[in-house]
Amino acid sequence: MGKVAGLTKRVLGVLALSCGLASPGWAQVIEIPPETIRNASQLTPAQEKEVRDYIGQFGPMLGSETPAERSQARQALRRPLTDTQITVSFRLVYSAHLSPVLREWVRSAKPEAIGAALMLSGELATYDAAQIAVGELAGADPVARYQAAFALGMTFRTLVRFAPAMTAENAAALANAAGQRIAFSSGTTSESMDRYAAGAKAGPEEIDPAREETDPWVLDRLVRTLGAASELGLGDAKYLDARAAALRQLASKMAVRIRTEPALKGDAATRQVLTRAAEVLQSAFSQRVAPPDDIARLAAAYGWDCLNFASAALASERDETTRASLIQLATLGENITVFARGTLAPTQRIENFRAAEALATGAGFADRLRQVRDALVRDARLNEARLR
Repeated sequence: MGKVAGLTKRVLGVLALSCGLASPGWAQVIEIPPETIRNASQLTPAQEKEVRDYIGQFGPMLGSETPAERSQARQALRRPLTDTQITVSFRLVYSAHLSPVLREWVRSAKPEAIGAALMLSGELATYDAAQIAVGELAGADPVARYQAAFALGMTFRTLVRFAPAMTAENAAALANAAGQRIAFSSGTTSESMDRYAAGAKAGPEEIDPAREETDPWVLDRLVRTLGAASELGLGDAKYLDARAAALRQLASKMAVRIRTEPALKGDAATRQVLTRAAEVLQSAFSQRVAPPDDIARLAAAYGWDCLNFASAALASERDETTRASLIQLATLGENITVFARGTLAPTQRIENFRAAEALATGAGFADRLRQVRDALVRDARLNEARLR
């Protein structure tokens, strides 16, 4: 607990400062005029100079030994990004000049500067800036990995709120990068498929520390990041493929994590991540654009995994709080199977098999689970071997 508490304190401290929650006294500064930030056409040479001068004033202060100066620099550098009328033209120019400065601070040995640089890279929300965060997802420091995942989530949220400054293909690539840290897969084909379509292997899945996240707190943040990406395309259909990439990664890769040793041994933090992923997938079916059929199948398979996982864990679990969390996971899993089946077989009558309810009471669960399995084989066209 001491290690987790220390990690939490470090991350929250840097995030608070990086996001401009501190309010030191302000020195007189040169501001970028609003008309430059809101310029919808190509910036003039004079406007680009305003950007360079502004960054030149505050960029070096991100690593200052004086906390007030560091905070002033962080707030100043993010100020243009908070303008509700910021344009893509300005964002791209601002990113082109600020990203190299942020990269240098990420390479430094100063935790506060690294955290601030990662947060700013997330708020820039360009593909070039996002690569700064992607590069830190596999770093040695779990705090920096958490901040990198958090920064990618900020990028996705910015893409949803503002006119996107990157292509849908680039947004999908970022979602794939986050998913690869949940569970690594080689090749584009395997990333779009259920690893267990023909049946699960015996024994737990091993976690590769060189390629996959080992810290459950960082893993949770990666899931949240893909959750943010799952809202792409709801306002701009051009980005639906990026949304699909995020949901595909989440459903297929969490099906792997639910089979890892930490999950099977009942690690509470890992169980929370499994639940978080199920919440994101359930929510995806309530949004106005249903997930594509291939993702609905992946989600249905993960929903089944959640039911199965909860059932096996409850057999030997006596702690009431833990039992309640397992019932919650089972309920989410069953909901996902119901919603996915409705997407894949819209002409079929929607059925709530009440398997999770039966699991909680201990009455008739095996029969209810069989009904869920039969429906998924028939309507979701999942291999029966997958559902053992």
